[in-house]
Amino acid sequence: MMKRLLALASAMSLAAVSNQAQAQWLTGNQLYEWCSSTSVTEGGACMAYVIGALDGNLSINTANGVTRGQIKDVVRKYLADHPERRQMMAATLVYMAVYSAWPQLNKMGK
Repeated sequence: MMKRLLALASAMSLAAVSNQAQAQWLTGNQLYEWCSSTSVTEGGACMAYVIGALDGNLSINTANGVTRGQIKDVVRKYLADHPERRQMMAATLVYMAVYSAWPQLNKMGK
């Protein structure tokens, strides 16, 4: 009986921690606010998040003229054009935006 109670308590603790961690994910709604803001702080947060989400995962060759500002603009436009998706995780939406603008990047990993 004691083992069952401990197992139940452990499972409930893990579920609570998991829900708290999930609640901390940045959504597209928050990212859209940052990317649409005229505030230097929020605009910087948008740029940092977008570049951080992509860093090390995609080969966007800035030597070919793709700038960080251009990537930020693509993400902001994607979020503006798809409000029905903004409740999703922001990192997922960043990838969706980049792949829609540069579909050849999706083929590079294959």
